[in-house]
Amino acid sequence: AAGASFTATTSIAVCASGCPYTSIQTALNAGYTHIRLRPETYSGAVSIPNSDTRIDGAGSGSVISCAATAATNCLKIATSSNLTRIIIENLTVDNSLTTLLGVGLDTSNTSNVTLRNVNITDFGTGWVLADYNNQTFYNNAYNIRMYNVNNCFRTEGTLSNDNAIYGARCGVAAANGIAYNIINAEGLLLSNIESEPASSTVIGTALKVSSSSIGI
Repeated sequence: AAGASFTATTSIAVCASGCPYTSIQTALNAGYTHIRLRPETYSGAVSIPNSDTRIDGAGSGSVISCAATAATNCLKIATSSNLTRIIIENLTVDNSLTTLLGVGLDTSNTSNVTLRNVNITDFGTGWVLADYNNQTFYNNAYNIRMYNVNNCFRTEGTLSNDNAIYGARCGVAAANGIAYNIINAEGLLLSNIESEPASSTVIGTALKVSSSSIGI
C-alpha cells in the first residue's frame, strides 16, 4: 500500500503553556497542517478537517483524552470529505472515563493514511476503518496497540481495499468482543498481529473475516 508521503506546509506546536495554541482542534481549524505535541494530555474529541495533515506526538505520553460516550469518535478524520495523505504518529488516544464506550480512532473514507506507534485505550472499539464512499485505500498502520477495548479493529461498508497493518496488539475486554473484525475488505494485509484476553474469563474472538471479504 502506498501510504502518506507529503510535506505539511504549516507547522505549529500545541501545548498547555508557552505554545501558540493549547487546543489541537483550534490549531487544525486555523489551517495548520503539521501539529507537534508535547508529552502531556490534550482534550478531545479531535477531527482532522484537511488533507495533507500530520499530527506528531512525543511518544505515548502525548495523550488525546476523551470522556467517551457511545457516540464519541475521539480522534477522527472528517470522514465525509474524502481526505487523503494523513499521518498520525507517536501518541495515545484514551477514554478518561474507562467506560469502554465510543471509538478511539476513526480513519474511514480516507486514503493514504499512515499510522505509526499509536496506543488506544478504554473504548468500545479501538479503531474503525470503514468505506462508504469508495475512498478507503492505501492506508498503512505500524505498531498499533489497543488495550482494554471491547473490540479492537473493524472494517465495514463497501470493499475497502489495499490497506495494511504491520504490527498490532489487541487486548479484548469483553467476552463477546472481537479483536480484528474484517467485514467487506479486499486486499487487506495483516502482518504480525496479536490478540490476548483481558483475563482468563474474558476470551472473545481473535479474528473474524466475513464471507464478503476478498484476499485477506
